[in-house]
Amino acid sequence: MSDLTVATTLVEKMLAKDKEGMLTVLAENVTMTTPMGPQNGARAVAASLHMFATMGAEPDMPVEENGAIFSRSDSPMGKVEIHFTVDNGSVTSIETKTGV
Repeated sequence: MSDLTVATTLVEKMLAKDKEGMLTVLAENVTMTTPMGPQNGARAVAASLHMFATMGAEPDMPVEENGAIFSRSDSPMGKVEIHFTVDNGSVTSIETKTGV
């Protein structure tokens, strides 16, 4: 599975509010950086992504540009960009940037 496909699967599971599905593509030691603070571990990250989805965040499907995989979203927090790092078929890092 390509890195872009892994990130796309995560976003699809997020939009479906499927925490267990998210766990299938999150590395056990995944980290996520958000304006609300860092999250560490697959279960904590899946819970945060689920919360974002229930708040109305609906990210676009990820794209790959210049080696970076990211998604954009209009969320209750404003415009957000979500950057994904994928290694060995799992998302290992997620970084969210607001105001982009």
